[in-house]
Amino acid sequence: MQPAASRLERTARHEFLTHRHWTAERPGDDHPGMSYSVRDLVAAARSLIREIGPAELLELQKFGCPIVDVREPEEFADGHLPGAVNIPRGLLEFEVDGHPAVNYQTAEALSHRQRPVVLYCLSGGRSALAAEALLRMGFVDPMSLADGILGWADAGHPVVTPATVASQASAASVAAVVVAANCG
Repeated sequence: MQPAASRLERTARHEFLTHRHWTAERPGDDHPGMSYSVRDLVAAARSLIREIGPAELLELQKFGCPIVDVREPEEFADGHLPGAVNIPRGLLEFEVDGHPAVNYQTAEALSHRQRPVVLYCLSGGRSALAAEALLRMGFVDPMSLADGILGWADAGHPVVTPATVASQASAASVAAVVVAANCG
């Protein structure tokens, strides 16, 4: 067992290093020593990126613009926009360049930095941060869906849920049976 002084010294050193890490002056930091809240970070991201509404997203979908859901897989499974692919926020940057963390594979939705890409999350915060990250990585037109999937659903647009997938599969099965009965 370590003497009490040794544990106190270790704790003090840890606090010193942690404080220095989170409050150290960084290049380009116009507020040295200041910490930021999530709200501050999202507001800063929103000032740099383009946010779009559901109507503009519908127009972009007509031209095949990739739609990326940056929520966690469980959230995506509970419901997502039609045609969206799921790339969680924590893996997004790695998916762009085929990092070892994703088996050196680049997500198709992120394979063309010159093409527009729309990102969304639950309410727009994570997707704004994700769009800013892609902007920094050289994407020319990363966009965030304002108000996320909540705003999309509130505007009356469809959300793919396990229930809709099951009903579509059931309808397809019934249609196949009807076609088979009519052909036989």
